[in-house]
Amino acid sequence: MRALAAMLLAAGFPAASLAYPDGPPWGHAGVEGGEDCTACHFQYDAVTQSERLELDGLPARYEAGQRYELTVRVNDSGEANGFELAATCGMFEPAGPGTDVNGAAAHSVATGSAWQVIWHAPETAGTPVRFWLAVNTANGDESEFGDRIHLKNWEIPG
Repeated sequence: MRALAAMLLAAGFPAASLAYPDGPPWGHAGVEGGEDCTACHFQYDAVTQSERLELDGLPARYEAGQRYELTVRVNDSGEANGFELAATCGMFEPAGPGTDVNGAAAHSVATGSAWQVIWHAPETAGTPVRFWLAVNTANGDESEFGDRIHLKNWEIPG
């Protein structure tokens, strides 16, 4: 993807033509062995275990079948921020118009510095659940350049 983007830009294609009109693609939350936002926004290395990211409402220990209201928050706002959150199990549900969900993943469909989602814990407890969060603090020019990517993960027992 990076090589393709560089070739298209060098050929004179506008950066906006490379943007995703329906929001970012799924599968870029930084899950171990997977991709994060730097797959497309590659000018800078990602900030790992970023202190600028919060996942408010995450319990110290989850209870089977419980519903948790979570707030994804970035304390480093760009002009157009977005996020993707993934969990090893459980399901997400949108908690407002600024988010979309896909099973155990959620992402932004509106720019901001805080978004709310609802996480439904698995029906049986005992297995630790890991969460991965990737946030793009974008400069708003709809290109791959000048954006900062922040990553963080959490694990909670059941």
